[in-house]
Amino acid sequence: KVMEASGAVAGSAAPLRAMAAFRDRVHAGRGAFPMAPRTPAQPPRVIIVANKRFGKDDAQLLEQIAKELNLAQTASATFVTWPSVGDFAAQMRLAAETDVYVSAPGTALTYAPFMRDGSVFVALGWRLKHPTGRIVPSFMEQQLVGGGTPYLKSLFLGSKDIMGINATAQTPYLTGPPVRALFQQALQLVTQGFERPVPVEDNLSIEGRVVRELCSVDPLTCKLAFEQINGHIANSQCRADVWPELMVYEVGGFSEGGVKSDKGGPMKCAVNRTELRRIRARHGLLGYGAPEE
Repeated sequence: KVMEASGAVAGSAAPLRAMAAFRDRVHAGRGAFPMAPRTPAQPPRVIIVANKRFGKDDAQLLEQIAKELNLAQTASATFVTWPSVGDFAAQMRLAAETDVYVSAPGTALTYAPFMRDGSVFVALGWRLKHPTGRIVPSFMEQQLVGGGTPYLKSLFLGSKDIMGINATAQTPYLTGPPVRALFQQALQLVTQGFERPVPVEDNLSIEGRVVRELCSVDPLTCKLAFEQINGHIANSQCRADVWPELMVYEVGGFSEGGVKSDKGGPMKCAVNRTELRRIRARHGLLGYGAPEE
């Protein structure tokens, strides 16, 4: 993983537009480029990609929403597992024909960058349980699908909606009203269109935007943190705690005490806690175990 303070994949913005160029090259190699534009007369195509982070109740809710959309004829929705789609060429064809792609973090979302321009990715996140025991809301690879895909619009389930009232377990974590609202917002964006390229900050979760703001306030500490995250310096814990949420909620190497190393000393990652807590409070984010001030 190569992480950037910008929240995007390096080179994904103009003038290189590397992610879009990579997408087009992959599709061209399989005879699927140029990709056909969406047909406005047809209902948007929605795929909900199975994810190991969904609990049984989470998956049942998503399957129910797909049935509701199909019944109302507002979308053509399918709950999919990639192996059932076919070979890689078939999977790429489905991605290219998809208008709304819904999933949680991990490999299940990695085909989203292969959607055509003007499509929408719905990030449902999950409750990440760190080895230290802390549970925090997380979207993980938002630099890949989000900041790094300005030709798509990414929508994120609210962190408070993910965590609920008492997040002592990882699942179930999805509830009907906020998830249905995201589906409707995604369908509206697809049918009405949106301005592209989407600015990086508008394609990130609130945690991703907090990291960007923190880095603008204290660029030197931020530069050090990302050098640690990318493995250029410091300890292995910083190379493990790479996701924006771990910095924002002060988890693992970003916690005040760090993580004890095999040699006995703490492994810590650079962060300006004073500014971070000020920014977190201004955005109305809870600490989920981190000090509030």
